[in-house]
Amino acid sequence: MKLSVVVPCYDEEEVIGRFDEEIRGVLGRLAVEYELCYVDDGSTDGTLHRIRTLAQQHRPTTRY
Repeated sequence: MKLSVVVPCYDEEEVIGRFDEEIRGVLGRLAVEYELCYVDDGSTDGTLHRIRTLAQQHRPTTRY
């Protein structure tokens, strides 16, 4: 079974990297397969760019 974590984002450019790091730390300690699915809710800053970068860095556990 895979745990899917859906993360809604709106103008989170400054904090999304830290969030991603922290959530991966927590999920990594669990004995489950997981995926993070970021959803950009129309951000006006660079949130979508940061999400795309995270998705490239952490394939296949990250989607957007």
